[in-house]
Amino acid sequence: FLFATWHLVWPLKHFFAGEVDAGQALFEAVGLLISTGIGGLVFGYLYHKTDNLWAAFLAHFINNTVLNIVFIQTAEGLQSGVEFGLFLAIWLPGYLALIPLIGWLTRKYSLPQITAWKTETE
Repeated sequence: FLFATWHLVWPLKHFFAGEVDAGQALFEAVGLLISTGIGGLVFGYLYHKTDNLWAAFLAHFINNTVLNIVFIQTAEGLQSGVEFGLFLAIWLPGYLALIPLIGWLTRKYSLPQITAWKTETE
């Protein structure tokens, strides 16, 4: 939730800079909340499975690098329907592919298995 909320700075920036109207900023905000919310869950899962913040950091770095390479901005400042489809076609499978990849790496390199936190009452 916090990871997703942090990314709302972009639609706010675009709105206050006069690059988009309120409806476009809201559309961008909703898209960012969904995409970065899922991303935050994936990065959290990577940390949980590996007990290593570098796994989440590397996944975030790869994600941003790929998206920066393929991202095409329209004159209006928002993605068109075709570009948004390309974004989803690359982004969603990429996140989903990280889950089995991290599981495989965890087993291959004998990374520690995560156990549930114990509370003081246990």
